[in-house]
Amino acid sequence: MVSRTARRGIALIAAAVLSLSLAPAAVASGPVAPAAAKPHCASRLDAPTKKSDTARIARTRCFAKLAPALRFAAKGAPIPDDVTPDQITDALLVPNGKVAAGDRTTIIGIHWEDADRGGRDRIYFVKGSSPCGSGRTWQIGKLDAGWDTIVSSAEAFGGCGTFTQFQKAKQAGTSRVCKPYCASLGPLNDRVISVRWSV
Repeated sequence: MVSRTARRGIALIAAAVLSLSLAPAAVASGPVAPAAAKPHCASRLDAPTKKSDTARIARTRCFAKLAPALRFAAKGAPIPDDVTPDQITDALLVPNGKVAAGDRTTIIGIHWEDADRGGRDRIYFVKGSSPCGSGRTWQIGKLDAGWDTIVSSAEAFGGCGTFTQFQKAKQAGTSRVCKPYCASLGPLNDRVISVRWSV
């Protein structure tokens, strides 16, 4: 006959083994990661101090829905709540006269994680209303970690009609020109390291 103390010890061991066997399920069903909860990110680019320099990603803010991310990037733009990725161009054509010229921001491009504007997106925006006016170009010498291995489609906006994707840092290596949209990036799928916007 097993003593009461022995039974208690066996019960404790069984409970410990059971909790260890359930640990992976508990971790897997935990809270959703921020990237999954807020898949629409808007990144402001600061202009370079010298003409030959590259722009700097100054700030990135992520949102649960696309419309607030677009509104954050294109200050004052009347973006409908139910906007879809393929409606962005038309939505941005509506004038945003409520914002003073000095406070205006303009979306110049969007990267998507998947082909055909699918998956997570990253919206790039700058201060001003004519970012590629007078032949000006914008470029990022190296995308930050997390976006340098997942880009599959891209589109230019805001008067920057060309959005060039490069395989290597500082606009080097194989390139793919999006004028203004690439539904897929072919050999550069998940391999975009640097980018350039121009007229």
